[in-house]
Amino acid sequence: YYSANNAFLDGYSLLDRDRIDRIRHIPCIAVQGGQDHICPPDTALDLHDVWPEMVLRIPLKSGHSMYDSAISTELVFATDCIRDAALRAQQEAA
Repeated sequence: YYSANNAFLDGYSLLDRDRIDRIRHIPCIAVQGGQDHICPPDTALDLHDVWPEMVLRIPLKSGHSMYDSAISTELVFATDCIRDAALRAQQEAA
Protein backbone atom coordinates (compact mmCIF):
# COMPACT_ATOMS: atom_id res chain seq x y z
CA TYR A 1 0.00 0.00 0.00
CA TYR A 2 2.82 2.37 0.92
CA SER A 3 4.71 1.69 -2.33
CA ALA A 4 1.56 1.71 -4.45
CA ASN A 5 0.82 5.21 -3.13
CA ASN A 6 4.30 6.61 -3.87
CA ALA A 7 5.18 6.62 -0.16
CA PHE A 8 2.46 9.26 0.33
CA LEU A 9 4.85 11.92 -0.99
CA ASP A 10 2.36 13.48 -3.45
CA GLY A 11 4.91 13.91 -6.22
CA TYR A 12 7.69 15.14 -3.96
CA SER A 13 10.97 13.42 -3.27
CA LEU A 14 12.31 12.84 0.21
CA LEU A 15 15.63 13.98 -1.22
CA ASP A 16 14.37 17.52 -1.96
CA ARG A 17 16.54 19.86 0.10
CA ASP A 18 13.57 21.98 1.17
CA ARG A 19 11.87 18.88 2.59
CA ILE A 20 15.06 17.75 4.36
CA ASP A 21 15.38 21.24 5.85
CA ARG A 22 12.19 20.53 7.82
CA ILE A 23 13.86 17.64 9.66
CA ARG A 24 17.53 18.60 9.47
CA HIS A 25 17.56 19.60 13.16
CA ILE A 26 16.43 16.14 14.32
CA PRO A 27 19.31 13.88 15.36
CA CYS A 28 19.43 10.86 13.07
CA ILE A 29 21.63 7.80 12.76
CA ALA A 30 20.89 5.61 9.75
CA VAL A 31 22.07 2.01 9.54
CA GLN A 32 22.35 0.54 6.04
CA GLY A 33 23.68 -2.89 5.12
CA GLY A 34 26.50 -2.69 2.61
CA GLN A 35 25.27 -5.83 0.82
CA ASP A 36 21.55 -4.94 0.96
CA HIS A 37 20.04 -5.88 -2.41
CA ILE A 38 16.51 -4.83 -1.43
CA CYS A 39 17.39 -1.25 -0.45
CA PRO A 40 20.82 -0.68 -1.98
CA PRO A 41 23.32 1.45 -0.04
CA ASP A 42 23.17 4.07 -2.80
CA THR A 43 19.79 5.17 -1.42
CA ALA A 44 21.28 5.88 2.02
CA LEU A 45 24.25 7.63 0.42
CA ASP A 46 21.88 9.81 -1.63
CA LEU A 47 20.03 10.75 1.56
CA HIS A 48 23.31 11.51 3.32
CA ASP A 49 24.30 13.81 0.43
CA VAL A 50 21.30 16.06 1.12
CA TRP A 51 21.36 15.52 4.91
CA PRO A 52 25.06 15.48 5.88
CA GLU A 53 24.15 15.96 9.56
CA MET A 54 22.69 12.44 9.51
CA VAL A 55 25.18 9.91 10.80
CA LEU A 56 25.38 7.01 8.35
CA ARG A 57 26.65 3.63 9.56
CA ILE A 58 27.24 0.96 6.89
CA PRO A 59 28.27 -2.51 8.03
CA LEU A 60 29.85 -3.54 4.73
CA LYS A 61 29.17 -7.30 4.89
CA SER A 62 25.56 -6.98 6.07
CA GLY A 63 22.40 -7.27 4.04
CA HIS A 64 18.82 -6.16 4.67
CA SER A 65 17.93 -7.92 7.93
CA MET A 66 17.92 -6.17 11.28
CA TYR A 67 18.69 -9.62 12.71
CA ASP A 68 22.14 -9.60 11.09
CA SER A 69 24.57 -9.36 14.01
CA ALA A 70 26.45 -6.33 12.65
CA ILE A 71 23.19 -4.50 11.86
CA SER A 72 21.82 -5.30 15.33
CA THR A 73 25.02 -4.03 16.95
CA GLU A 74 24.80 -0.78 14.98
CA LEU A 75 21.11 -0.33 15.84
CA VAL A 76 21.82 -0.73 19.55
CA PHE A 77 24.75 1.70 19.26
CA ALA A 78 22.54 4.23 17.42
CA THR A 79 19.77 3.90 20.01
CA ASP A 80 22.25 4.40 22.84
CA CYS A 81 23.70 7.49 21.14
CA ILE A 82 20.28 9.08 20.68
CA ARG A 83 19.34 8.25 24.29
CA ASP A 84 22.59 9.75 25.60
CA ALA A 85 22.10 12.92 23.55
CA ALA A 86 18.57 13.30 24.90
CA LEU A 87 19.78 12.83 28.48
CA ARG A 88 22.52 15.44 27.97
CA ALA A 89 19.97 17.88 26.57
CA GLN A 90 17.72 17.33 29.61
CA GLN A 91 20.62 17.92 31.99
CA GLU A 92 21.66 21.09 30.18
CA ALA A 93 18.09 22.40 30.28
CA ALA A 94 17.80 21.80 34.04
